[in-house]
Amino acid sequence: MKKEIQFTLQKTYGNKAVAAKLLGISRATLYNKLKKYKLYKEVKTPVSHLFICVNCLNSLDIY
Repeated sequence: MKKEIQFTLQKTYGNKAVAAKLLGISRATLYNKLKKYKLYKEVKTPVSHLFICVNCLNSLDIY
């Protein structure tokens, strides 16, 4: 599960709400797992990658 979380956070550029949705868990559960696996560091990405497709967010029903 640790590797899945790391991969998903990288894929979502550190967006924990989207990562939790993709992993099928609540945000609270994701935060608990981040603490458990000691994954405190934020995912560092270039500013140009901070733009997330609005249609992608709409399809996840979180935007």
